[in-house]
Amino acid sequence: MNEPMPEIIENMQTEIDDTWVEELISLTQKEIYSYRMFLNQLKAQQNAIIDRDVLQITECREHAEEFMNNAKQNSLDRRNKMQHISAQIRPTKELQSLEQVIPIVKRQYAARLNELREKLKSVLNEIKSSNQMTAFL
Repeated sequence: MNEPMPEIIENMQTEIDDTWVEELISLTQKEIYSYRMFLNQLKAQQNAIIDRDVLQITECREHAEEFMNNAKQNSLDRRNKMQHISAQIRPTKELQSLEQVIPIVKRQYAARLNELREKLKSVLNEIKSSNQMTAFL
């Protein structure tokens, strides 16, 4: 597969507005925060299950739903942001993930987005493990 020439990548970087990338970073941070709060509620729910505290289980479930809805909305907002810029710089191919955005932004933003991508993957893996534990309980 042919790698894009450095000039093409440089041109793409100049086309992507810094404000857009900063907004994408902010949206990703909000998404991670919401997922982290959701995970905290899952863990609290597990403790309530172990303690057989029905009231606490119910409260945790309600809070977890709220945080999950926030996370879903933040995820949707982030994806919409990527689709918006995608239409401007890559009309033939939609940007669908942070992994696709990272190579076409300025170096300082690429490092931050990569860090956020790893945090997002990590929290989603923790949620998956927590859900499996809750199902076991």
